[in-house]
Amino acid sequence: MGITLEKKGGLVAAGNRDTAQAAETILAAGGNAVDAIIAATLMSSASEAACISLGGGGFLNVAGSGKKPSLLDFFVQTPKKKIPESEVDFFAVDINFDGGSQSFHIGAGSMAVPGIVGGLWEAHQLWGRMPFKELAQPAIAAAKQGTVLDRFQAQLLAMLKPVSQCYAAGKELFQIDGQTKLAGDVVQMGALADAIEVLAIEGPDEFYRGEIANRLVQYCKEQGGFIRMEDMSDYAVFQRSPLSQEFSGRMVHMNPPPSAGGQLVSFGLQLLAAEHIKGLSSDSVEELASLIHSMVLTGEFRSQAGPDTAANFIAEPFNSKWLELAEKLGCTTHISVLDAQGMGASLTLSCGVGSGYYIPNTGIMMNNMLGEADLLMDGFHSWTPDQRLPSMMNPTIVTNEGSVELILGSGGSNRIRSAMLQVLYRCLIKNQDLASSILSPRMHLEGNDLEVESGFDPTLFSEIESLMPDLRYKLWDSKHMFFGGVHAIANNEKGAIAFGDPRRNGFPALEY
Repeated sequence: MGITLEKKGGLVAAGNRDTAQAAETILAAGGNAVDAIIAATLMSSASEAACISLGGGGFLNVAGSGKKPSLLDFFVQTPKKKIPESEVDFFAVDINFDGGSQSFHIGAGSMAVPGIVGGLWEAHQLWGRMPFKELAQPAIAAAKQGTVLDRFQAQLLAMLKPVSQCYAAGKELFQIDGQTKLAGDVVQMGALADAIEVLAIEGPDEFYRGEIANRLVQYCKEQGGFIRMEDMSDYAVFQRSPLSQEFSGRMVHMNPPPSAGGQLVSFGLQLLAAEHIKGLSSDSVEELASLIHSMVLTGEFRSQAGPDTAANFIAEPFNSKWLELAEKLGCTTHISVLDAQGMGASLTLSCGVGSGYYIPNTGIMMNNMLGEADLLMDGFHSWTPDQRLPSMMNPTIVTNEGSVELILGSGGSNRIRSAMLQVLYRCLIKNQDLASSILSPRMHLEGNDLEVESGFDPTLFSEIESLMPDLRYKLWDSKHMFFGGVHAIANNEKGAIAFGDPRRNGFPALEY
C-alpha cells in the first residue's frame, strides 16, 4: 500500500502501523529522519515483538540534506572466546512456513553480541536533533499499554512459536490460557517499557556495562553461552563509507563489506545494466532469462568471494575483470524515512529468529545469529572470534546530484539480495514507478532451485525451462513474505510516495 503526496513532507514506510506512526509523531514534533527512525526502532520492539527485539543488530544508511552519505554498522559481533562445544547450549527447532519447514538453532550458544542499542545511541549522537528521552516516549507508552496484534504479526507469532515461546518469559508474553495469542489480542510488555525508559536516561552503558549486561553474562556462564562481560563492554559501532556506484545518472549507496548484501546487489545490477543496453523488450523471455542469469552469476560470485575478493571488489568493483569472472562463472524488518529537509534514513534490523531467551526484567529477546545457517556458510561454530558477522541486509539510498531520490531496504534473510536487485532494476534501469516495482512478481535463486512468485506469465517459463534445463523450478500460487518486504520511499519532481510492501504488512505514514 502507498500514499502519494502533492507536496514534499516527512514520509515513512515500515512493516507495521504502530512503528510507522511512532516515526510520524517525531517528524510532526520537529524531529529529523534519524530521530524518527530511532523512535520507530524502539517502537518496533513492542509492536513487532514477534520478530524484532533490541537484542539484535542492524545497519543505518543516512544521506541527503547536505550530509555526506554514511553507513552505521551496528550488526552483531562474535564473542571473543569459544568454549568447548560439549558445553554449549545449542539446539535445533523447526519453523513451519507455508512452503515447507526450515531448521534453526537457538539457545544460549546461538547468541552473538547485540548492537541495536549502541547503534541507536551512536546515530543520535551523530545526527539526532530531539532529546533521546522524547524519542523513546511512543515506545514506552505502547509497551506499557500494550499493542494489538495485527494479522501479520499474529501469523509470525504462530510460525515462530517454537522460538518465542520456548521459555517461560515468552509464554507469559504471547500466550493466553496456554494458547498462542491471535490477531486482535493485546501484547503488553511492561518490562520492556521499563528497560527502554532506563536506557533513555542512562544511555547504552546500562546495556553494555551495567545490570542488563550482568544478567545476560551470568545466564551465558550458567547455561552454555559464549558472551562475557568483555564482549559487551568492548562492543563498538562502526561508521563506514557506503558502497557507492553510479547507475543511470544516480548514485546508489549500499551496505559495504564486511556485509555481503551491497556488493552482491551491485554486482547483479551491473550485469543487468549491461544486458539492458542490448534493448531487451519488457516482460519477454529474453529479459526473464537475463534476470535469472544475473542471479546465477551473482550466486557463483558469492560462493567464490573470500576476504581478498571483497577487498578487490571495493577497490574496483565493476571493471572488466569482474565482468570476465561473470562470464566464467537468506526475521528482518526495514524502515525508510525522509524528512522535510531532504534527509533520508534507511534502516534494516534483524534478531534472526531469536534465541528464545529474554534478558530478565527487560522484555528483550536475544538474537540467534550464531545459529543462522545463512550467516555461517562453513557450518555452525565455524565463526571467527571477535568479528562482525557478514549480513545480507542492505539498506540503500539513491541520490541524484546529492538529493535523496529513493530510500529502500528489505527483510527476508537470504532473499534480501534478490528482492533488492529486482526492485532496483525496475526503478533504476527500467524506470518503472515505485509501486509497480515493488508489486511486480519476484524470483529467488538458491543453488539450482529457482523460486518463482505468482504473477509471471506462465507461458514464458515453459521457454525458460528449455533454455535453462539445469534449474529446478517451483512456481508459487501467491505473493508471499518469502520473497522479502521492500519498504521504500521515492522522491522526485512529481512529488513523493511512501510504499510499504504488502508481502510484509507494509505501511506508509501520512504527510506532515
